[in-house]
Amino acid sequence: MQFLGGALAAAIWFLLNGEVPGLVSLREANVALNVDAVSPWQGLLLEIFGTLMLVYLTLAATNEARDMRVSSYEVPLSVGICVFVVHLVLVPLTGCGINPVRGLMPSVIADDVRDYHWIYVVGPLIASIIGAFTYELIFSIHYKPGYVAKDNGNLVLSNNIAHS
Repeated sequence: MQFLGGALAAAIWFLLNGEVPGLVSLREANVALNVDAVSPWQGLLLEIFGTLMLVYLTLAATNEARDMRVSSYEVPLSVGICVFVVHLVLVPLTGCGINPVRGLMPSVIADDVRDYHWIYVVGPLIASIIGAFTYELIFSIHYKPGYVAKDNGNLVLSNNIAHS
């Protein structure tokens, strides 16, 4: 559904304005500025890193087992700040996909899919898998709920017990 929404949004924008916004591409070399090009493998690692930061922040901000619960506006604010910072870093280098739809659909609508566009799909997918498993194994293990016996003999789930 997200792919359809991304394609529809890019197509509507193209029909209204004659151009497709948000095209992503790897930085090309510029001899005058003494800037090296970003290779597809470097771009893949950058996309993995950027998406991984977003995945970690989202999992940490929405983990209900954490002792410190945040108010309702802090989660979207922290995610927005993370997306902003990742874009500041990655836009000059890769165009900052960090989402397969954001990286691919504008290029499909503009008929500008290049041979390295696979990094905008593979990078976020790899990062989301790595992020989900490593967050669960490294960070979330300390927030596993424990069981406490009550007087009537039933085991009741207790919240926010940190295990070491």
